[in-house]
Amino acid sequence: MLRSGEANVINLHEAKGNPLALADTSITRGFENFAHPKLVRQLGSSNLVVRQKALVAARELISIPEHRVRCFSAGIIAALVDCLVHEDLKVQQLAAKNFCFLASDATGCEKLLEENAIVSLLQATYENDGETAQECFNSLLVAAKKESVRSFFLTRHDLLDKLVVIAKGAHEKASPALKLIHLVLEGRHNEGTANHLLQSGCIEICASHLRSANSALKHSASTVLAFLAVLDEGKEKAISAGAVEPLVDMANSGDKKLQHSSSSCLMALAVANSGKKAISTLDESLLRKCVQNLLRSDHIIVMNALQIIAAAAEDSKIRASLKPFTELLTGMKASLPAYVAKHLDYAVRQLNFLSLPHRLEEK
Repeated sequence: MLRSGEANVINLHEAKGNPLALADTSITRGFENFAHPKLVRQLGSSNLVVRQKALVAARELISIPEHRVRCFSAGIIAALVDCLVHEDLKVQQLAAKNFCFLASDATGCEKLLEENAIVSLLQATYENDGETAQECFNSLLVAAKKESVRSFFLTRHDLLDKLVVIAKGAHEKASPALKLIHLVLEGRHNEGTANHLLQSGCIEICASHLRSANSALKHSASTVLAFLAVLDEGKEKAISAGAVEPLVDMANSGDKKLQHSSSSCLMALAVANSGKKAISTLDESLLRKCVQNLLRSDHIIVMNALQIIAAAAEDSKIRASLKPFTELLTGMKASLPAYVAKHLDYAVRQLNFLSLPHRLEEK
């Protein structure tokens, strides 16, 4: 006869009935080796709630490096691409957010390129509006920080043409499109792409956005413009498009980001004779205010301003206009690092050219 304690132990370990079945919309990871294929299957479910829950669960898994690799093997990228074209907006947005996690490292970017997911993301930005397009752009901007993705875009001018078309539109999509173009241009062997963008009307599009009320769009446009204005043809196109005056207005805005991008662009344009001529036609008070504002900023912007002065002061009218800054510049030298002070010396020398050639002044 069993004692009461032994009976309790037997009851504790005896076979029990099957647990209650889970609801159809329940999402579980299952056993470790089977969790990833199961999740990918659920991403393709015809049940909308299951899809949405699976996308949230997928984000948890792919944020862990070990699980992200297993998700790649299970085919998660193809499943997420299918979700991008789903009719439900929430499914589209959740899928786009997941791509941002996948693009966070070099391995993920390689997988995205293998599955042609980069093209799918760009197509989604082209076809969709609102949060879906923004999330797709966020993923592309994260991916474009990797050299492999930049190299891919540099060889696909057809994709850049789509970005140029998007950049013509409203600031919600135009600003991230121009940011992406700028990231691509930072890749190696970009000469062919820069020339292609010049012929695609990218300079004119950027110049048209410099007077926008949206500061993010103005910043994105001026950074691309500064990059393309390094080329001689880019300088001439930017000056012909009337970029000089709005760039000076941006430098007077007091916004550090706008001052940095606009001064970089003006620095490139001031090298060209047509750029000097365009600057010389500005109102003297506007030009002086621009220089004064830039000289009050951080060292990088000050260095840009000094290079603008040195290049533009080759024009006699601009030299006469900026001559009063000589004393201010001389007094600044002691507080500047050596690499900036060299540019200051050259700027002062150019301004003093009105009185005597610098060779005589040194004696």
